[in-house]
Amino acid sequence: MLPTLQLSFRNVLLLNIAATPGLGTFLIGRRFMGALQMSAAYAGAIWVILWLVGWMWNQIHLALLGLPSSISPPPSILPASGWAGLLLFGAAWLSSLGSALAYRSRAQTQQAEA
Repeated sequence: MLPTLQLSFRNVLLLNIAATPGLGTFLIGRRFMGALQMSAAYAGAIWVILWLVGWMWNQIHLALLGLPSSISPPPSILPASGWAGLLLFGAAWLSSLGSALAYRSRAQTQQAEA
């Protein structure tokens, strides 16, 4: 079992927002939510990268041969998949921001009670 770390709000916020969405959440003990946020962020990032590679493949093929590639998806699918990946990553990022803010609120409540 992994130990729960006592991190400051600033560290949780930086881990969640600047490093990896969900990492700070995972390290403060909210394992399921942190893993879910990280998985969504990674899936969204991979989706955007695959969209970018497909788009670049199409552009290179068009530039070299003057016709669309036979192995790349139709151009109408590419923008939709890129936006879907971006939305998935954005949702994970916003969720991790919410987790960090909830951690701050919980820490302030505990501090006030003490």
